[in-house]
Amino acid sequence: MSNKTIDKYVNIIGQFWLKDNHDLSFPAQLEFIDSNYYLVGSMIKHDLIKEVDSQQHKSLNLTFYGLVDNIHISFFFCGLKQSSYNVRVDIENFEPNFSATFSFDEILVGEAFITYETKVSAALVQFEKLEEFVKERICQFDPQKGLLFKEIRQLKYDTKEYNIEFIPGLSYTSTLQKEEFNLSVSTRFNFPEAVSIETARTHIAHFRMLISMLKLHHIDICNIELHIKWDDNPEKDFQPENIFYYYLNHMPQGITELYPVPTFCLRFDDISSDFGKILDNWFGFLKDAEPIVEMFYQILINKSHDINLLLNLVQAMEVFSNRFRKEEVKQVLLEHPRTPQICSYSKLPCQNSKNMTATTWHKIYDLINYVNPCFNFEKSDIEIIASWIVDTRNYYTHYGRKTKNTLVQFEERGTINRLMRYLLTILIYNKLGINMELIADKFYHPFYKSTLQQVRDMLS
Repeated sequence: MSNKTIDKYVNIIGQFWLKDNHDLSFPAQLEFIDSNYYLVGSMIKHDLIKEVDSQQHKSLNLTFYGLVDNIHISFFFCGLKQSSYNVRVDIENFEPNFSATFSFDEILVGEAFITYETKVSAALVQFEKLEEFVKERICQFDPQKGLLFKEIRQLKYDTKEYNIEFIPGLSYTSTLQKEEFNLSVSTRFNFPEAVSIETARTHIAHFRMLISMLKLHHIDICNIELHIKWDDNPEKDFQPENIFYYYLNHMPQGITELYPVPTFCLRFDDISSDFGKILDNWFGFLKDAEPIVEMFYQILINKSHDINLLLNLVQAMEVFSNRFRKEEVKQVLLEHPRTPQICSYSKLPCQNSKNMTATTWHKIYDLINYVNPCFNFEKSDIEIIASWIVDTRNYYTHYGRKTKNTLVQFEERGTINRLMRYLLTILIYNKLGINMELIADKFYHPFYKSTLQQVRDMLS
């Protein structure tokens, strides 16, 4: 995905150096190829190619610095994508002359020879569509004056890791047909104790994951400005010459949904008073249940579908149960010492011979029962749904032929997958400190109610 700030420097030849070695310099230009940026260089010495190859084999953070149009640019986590060479021969020497294309993960614009350990005091970030989430709390429209705001206010929250502000503004677009003013919202992260670029990036990424969870949809990061920490003079931190632009290259992009992108599942108005606590709970949840977040985020950005989606969801729910619901599962085991297995879509239970050992069925049953204030299923129906999920999971995981006739069939898998997706979402919201009653009352998604009705139709 191209970026307007970075595009200013595309196809302009600059001079670049390998980190800590100004002798290994070369001319190069930034190019946008196949939806990503690359550094394309020429007149490169063989010694630089050897050094790049050596650092890549050692898994070091290969870094290039350079000047483009008299602006300093740094590239981090570079890799040699391809290279070729011409040979220049004269009377006195034989010298290969390389051309090369370098990939990279991160760009910094506007700071002279910055190191990856440089401390950051603040970050100003624009997240895609964030104004949809906070607009009801951040402004009020005056119906008598149309576009003018009756009130605009910043929202501030303190967390254990940083202070966060939602800063409102206006964006302006003009065409031959019309002119438009739209609300835009920037998010400012203030770090009381200056942090490294890597730590700042991690906090920004984690916040992006949280708002993606709240929308059940991938949220892109549009712009990042980082403010350098100056120990000798804190006032310099926010001067324009001490602000540099940061861009994540090769960012994962969500696949276009087959249905319209929904609004956020919970209105910010409903959780705004506790948003600081929710952020702190999110930090704790990331530490306690990192596998769940990683697996579920792949689902959010639509990297998983159909059978793989079902397997990933069941795996994430098992991890959640193992981490947070062990005692509750023991109680389910006492109530259901033998796992009911449902034959096809009938309600004819049969029994297996495994006694007093908690199975995946017990864990799934417990989780559905826990969030049932949002679903309102009968207890007997929860048994059947858990059996459908587990039998399908076992068939595709272990090729359990005896469960083949009890699979959730293709036409119903989408419904069950959506149900599990809502289930895991509600579990995560609850771990963030949002009470189940509020979720049951306020949770919204375009297919939420219809999915519950489709499951009831399958049960009838």
